[in-house]
Amino acid sequence: MGYKIRSFSRNIAIGQANKIVVAIESYRKAYNAYPQGLINLQPKFVKTIPSSHIIGIPSFQYENLDSTYRLTFKQEVLFNFNYELVSYNPNEDENEEEEFLKAGYKHWTYYIVD
Repeated sequence: MGYKIRSFSRNIAIGQANKIVVAIESYRKAYNAYPQGLINLQPKFVKTIPSSHIIGIPSFQYENLDSTYRLTFKQEVLFNFNYELVSYNPNEDENEEEEFLKAGYKHWTYYIVD
């Protein structure tokens, strides 16, 4: 998959994922804790968990890290060879590891997994 196409689809998926981020932050404000899973957001904070709207990005993955969380999704780079792991963490503005690339949105990074 070409870089421009990957960037385009990544941007659409991030836009969809940001709806989940808003719901997670609303949950945190209401309960002073992050949800244990995305299912805990329904129906009060989000009617349904948004899909990526991109073929090849089947779902978003959520990980509660107690004092923070991570929201991720995978996107193929080369068909059945490697993929991009795109990650959101509200406490990570700058990731110091070289393999992490900025995704163009605050708190979003990605890297290529071989």
